[in-house]
Amino acid sequence: MLTQKTTQFTVPLQNKPGEIARLTQILEEEHINISGIMAETHGDEAVVRFLPEKEGAAVRRLLLGAGYMVFEKQVFELKLPNKPGEINRLLRHLIDEAVGLVSLYGTTAGDESARLILSAQPVDKAQTVLAKMAAKTHAVA
Repeated sequence: MLTQKTTQFTVPLQNKPGEIARLTQILEEEHINISGIMAETHGDEAVVRFLPEKEGAAVRRLLLGAGYMVFEKQVFELKLPNKPGEINRLLRHLIDEAVGLVSLYGTTAGDESARLILSAQPVDKAQTVLAKMAAKTHAVA
């Protein structure tokens, strides 16, 4: 299991056509690539979570300057085997150490690994659990 910390931005939007495209256009104009994105809607509101490949402070300044409300947090980018039970195994390790899940999303490219983005509290405890899991994975391999 590969693990690294990265910065996730969360931007609340109105749930109307073109809002996400407007946000991504602003990023494109500044040559900011998005390595991961998740969007969802609830009634009149939407939220977009994304992982920029550019330094966080520059992204924050850009979005604030464009009038967006911006929330920034450290999340974990995980690479797990793409097979049944791997997400449950991950969650069980976190539960056993009293680490709470804040958000989780991910995908596969149809190959042998899955890429997950995980936010958990407390962050330091989550980092310790994930590091132990990664060490066990490397010891077995």
